[in-house]
Amino acid sequence: MAAEHVTGEVLAPPPRPLTPQMLQAAVADAAGGSRKQIASISGASEGSVNSWRKNEAYRAEVERLRGVQVDHITEPIRRMKSELVEGVRDGIKTLRAALNAMDSKDERPNWGIRTNAAELLLKHGIELHQAEAAAQANSQQSAPVQAIQVIVNTGDGPPSPNDIQR
Repeated sequence: MAAEHVTGEVLAPPPRPLTPQMLQAAVADAAGGSRKQIASISGASEGSVNSWRKNEAYRAEVERLRGVQVDHITEPIRRMKSELVEGVRDGIKTLRAALNAMDSKDERPNWGIRTNAAELLLKHGIELHQAEAAAQANSQQSAPVQAIQVIVNTGDGPPSPNDIQR
């Protein structure tokens, strides 16, 4: 029954709280389950799931749960990206130091290590430039993220000291 406001307007009844069965269905719905899967998980009929999906409180709960899932997934990804960027920085520092490598026996420049370091810096610099160009063309992700993806996808990653020495 609708309640009448003092001005004579008809107000919708307050939404009923979701039942435990609806909450269970909302979790499955937020996870991307089909109507049939949601019905099976919650023990409801597919018709009930259809009806719930029209319920404002149910839809709000599904959206809230999707947000929780995104936050739950996004934070570890953010941390992994941060660690990966730090690893790339460390690799570049190692390569820059290797550009000045000296032979420990006679204190002469170690040209093998220096050359390998220069080659790796140039190779990854070119990949970074290509990734930045692709990011600008796509405008979907930042250039550093795409650059890291290029390095990760090629399997090269930041060079280790063993990559430098022959």
